[in-house]
Amino acid sequence: MVEYAPGVCNIGPRGRIERAAFGIAAIIFSIGLWHLARLNTLPSWPILLLFLPLAAGFIAMFEAVLGFCVVFAREGVYDLR
Repeated sequence: MVEYAPGVCNIGPRGRIERAAFGIAAIIFSIGLWHLARLNTLPSWPILLLFLPLAAGFIAMFEAVLGFCVVFAREGVYDLR
């Protein structure tokens, strides 16, 4: 295996699919919770907590599109399966 190069694709097609699926699920989950809060079935303060799954979902989508995992980059590993 070659030496790690920053900014180079470090996840393969399987990793991209996993991240895209997680990203879509997290975004849909957040939208569903937002709708519950807006229908007054939940108190309004949990809307602030929707930042966490939304951020995770968008980060996962960016990783899927770019083929670059931030955690893998920090560790200096590749997973090109």
